[in-house]
Amino acid sequence: MDLLIFYWLLRVTTPSLANTFAYVSPVIAVFLGWLLLHVSITILTIIVMGVILAGVALMVTTPEKRKEHQQIQKRKGITNNIM
Repeated sequence: MDLLIFYWLLRVTTPSLANTFAYVSPVIAVFLGWLLLHVSITILTIIVMGVILAGVALMVTTPEKRKEHQQIQKRKGITNNIM
């Protein structure tokens, strides 16, 4: 099921955004385990899930800034072949 969702995301969005699914998927699985199977969740698990979601939030919000930066560099004639 995960692969189907991942391939669908690759078709409808950028590869970098689609790859964030690999980080969010375990968080969803832990939440569903708690909700449906009554698996206990520790404070450490909650903290780690928060760190993962914060990292994904950073990855999702920075591409726009990166695109703006690259457009400014193109206007100035600066090229960056790293990406």
